[in-house]
Amino acid sequence: MQNMHEQMANSRSSSSSLARTEAQLRETCTEEVRIARAEVEELRSLDSAKGDQLREAQIANDELEDDMNDVDGRMREQSEVILGLRTKLADTTETVQATVRLT
Repeated sequence: MQNMHEQMANSRSSSSSLARTEAQLRETCTEEVRIARAEVEELRSLDSAKGDQLREAQIANDELEDDMNDVDGRMREQSEVILGLRTKLADTTETVQATVRLT
């Protein structure tokens, strides 16, 4: 009989130890899940911020390309103006030289 009481006491002790271990594991798992969720949220936030930065960089790149195209167009126009001025200067020089020869 004593042996049976000892076994029952041991069984209750084991059950209570098992319950404590189970509760500790549950707490640990709950904390790990909370930490994992926080990390996922932080990664999502970083991903969103990087996406915003990428979009801003693409917009800046497009604007820079537009500016470069504008500059290129203005340079072509100025080159044409310079060519026209050189032609006029050459014509004027010829006229002056012809006038000097006639006099």
